[in-house]
Amino acid sequence: MWNKHEQALHMIRAAEQIAPEEAIRRPNTRRGAGDLVATAPINIRREARDFANSLGIAA
Repeated sequence: MWNKHEQALHMIRAAEQIAPEEAIRRPNTRRGAGDLVATAPINIRREARDFANSLGIAA
């Protein structure tokens, strides 16, 4: 079973694949990616950091 951080990362990645420009521009998406980097367990944090960097978010 996924935990909430994994689910959140999966959903943000799915949104980015469907509408990449929207994901990059939306403040809530950017904030959510940054929050994941700050709060996720280490095994998720690495992937979240890579994703945030791909959106141009300094993490």
